[in-house]
Amino acid sequence: MAITKIIKVKANIRATINYVRNPDKTNERLLVSYDGCTDSNIELCFKMALTNKIQNRNSEGILAYHFIQSFAPTDEVSPEQAHEIGMKFMHNTFGENYSFICATHVDKGHIHNHFVMCSAERGMTGRRLDDNLSLLHTLQKNNDALCREYGLSVIDKKRGKGKNYKEWLEDKSNPSGSKKTQLRKLIDRSIMKASSFGNFIELLEAENIIIEQGNSRKYGIVTKYKFPDEDRFHRGYSLGTFYTDENIRKRISRRLSYLESQKERAKEKIAKKKALYESMTPLEKTLDKNSLKIKSIRDVSTPVTSDNYLLHRWTNVQNARRMQQIEKELMDNYGIRYTDISGHIKSLKATNNYLASSISKNRDEISELRHFIDDCVLYKKLKIYSINEAKAPDKEMYYQEHDTQLNAFHDAEFALKNRNIDLSQINSSSIKILQKRLLQAEQEIRELEDQQRQNEREINELQNYQKEINTYLGRNHEDI
Repeated sequence: MAITKIIKVKANIRATINYVRNPDKTNERLLVSYDGCTDSNIELCFKMALTNKIQNRNSEGILAYHFIQSFAPTDEVSPEQAHEIGMKFMHNTFGENYSFICATHVDKGHIHNHFVMCSAERGMTGRRLDDNLSLLHTLQKNNDALCREYGLSVIDKKRGKGKNYKEWLEDKSNPSGSKKTQLRKLIDRSIMKASSFGNFIELLEAENIIIEQGNSRKYGIVTKYKFPDEDRFHRGYSLGTFYTDENIRKRISRRLSYLESQKERAKEKIAKKKALYESMTPLEKTLDKNSLKIKSIRDVSTPVTSDNYLLHRWTNVQNARRMQQIEKELMDNYGIRYTDISGHIKSLKATNNYLASSISKNRDEISELRHFIDDCVLYKKLKIYSINEAKAPDKEMYYQEHDTQLNAFHDAEFALKNRNIDLSQINSSSIKILQKRLLQAEQEIRELEDQQRQNEREINELQNYQKEINTYLGRNHEDI
């Protein structure tokens, strides 16, 4: 079980960074990693990215985001594995768009990861993270996916009252669930059978549930439940909002009203159908008999008997009409016959494999381009410190005062020289051209991913057609 938490940093980024990479908490910084920055220039990278920021409506005033990813004590995860999960979590969620630090803390009773991520994108694009509800959902989704991949527990997110950790642990360790969970299930089943609240109580007592009435300042008279082997009662409202006396009565009443309305609707439907059929001309009656009334082809492999003969004949006729509809849809939507489905699926899968390869290659190129832009920006912005150092009367003192900027400048200069770049050509115009190229490359990836998803949808639709056709032709998977 990994839990994510978001803290918005609006001041003093340095204090947050220093806290998460504290040597006492991170095994002497062996469990600290950086992306888009280094230990020596992380503050500088954040500052430079933020100088060119474009404000988003939901991110105004936010300098960085501090994410916390906690693992349950019951999960068998090592510090190294937790750190690996943390880096994958950030890359899966944000790619390489933002500079961040990942630090795994091992000083508490449970292992947990801290991330500090700049709110502005790398490469001086000026774009900032759009902080909205979808961000939290994305974090939770990616977090749960990684937990499943590594065999860690995941809390099921169901509607209703949340569980405390003790109840959740009981649910995981007991196949039948905690006492509260068992009570909820019994109450739900009883509501589906009860004709009144009194009958509901009788049904629960028949299941050996001990029931008493109690008083509550907030709810007044309340019903309390417990199993014979329990010492304490569970008040209805402690089981969730759906289990108060008032809501149980409403659920029973709504169910009875629904059943009654369903009976009335069924009678009305039969009456309307009968009246409509009687008002039809002989030709219209013939056309109605020939219309398609099923959504998918049905299995008719069961033996024909005197009892199901008419239904079997009707189903065969409907299956034939559905088969005609499938052939028409295949020709209209894909320009193929049903015999060509397998070949078309293989072609789409081959196309998706090629797209996946292209996307992977483009991502590598984008990563390299982003690093190149970072180096260019650092070189241009920090070159003045190198010039001033050469002019300074006391070079040693100047270096001590500006060592962070000078070290970052020389690192960027070294990286650019290794790429055989003409340093004299690095200016604002050339950087803007590179940033435009980066945006185009990212747009191309999005288009490739859209095409990939469209192909997946077509593959799923064609496979569903194939299943129906196999049912119609009496073939199973082994015959194909």
